Amino acid sequence: MLTKIRRNKKKINNIFSTVFYICLIMAVLLVMVLLVIGNVRINQKRNELNSEIDSLKVQVQKLREQEELFKSQILGTDENEYLEQKARDIFDLKKEGEKAVIIK
Repeated sequence: MLTKIRRNKKKINNIFSTVFYICLIMAVLLVMVLLVIGNVRINQKRNELNSEIDSLKVQVQKLREQEELFKSQILGTDENEYLEQKARDIFDLKKEGEKAVIIK
């Protein structure tokens, strides 16, 4: 009878240890799945941000080219010539000897 009780305790211990190991394996698998899902989301976000960085780099390059164009235009115009042209455009001024033509 004592041996039957010991056998039953061993069976119960084996069952508990088997259930414990199964639960442990399930918990480890769950943690691994959650880590993989998190990694996939992080990679997607990284790809989005990298594409945004690339588009911003292109935009910065275009703005630098435009800045260089403006600088060359500023350096290319003589200050007096520029002021004279603006005065003609804004105030309808003319040089001596020029005739003003009005178109209706």
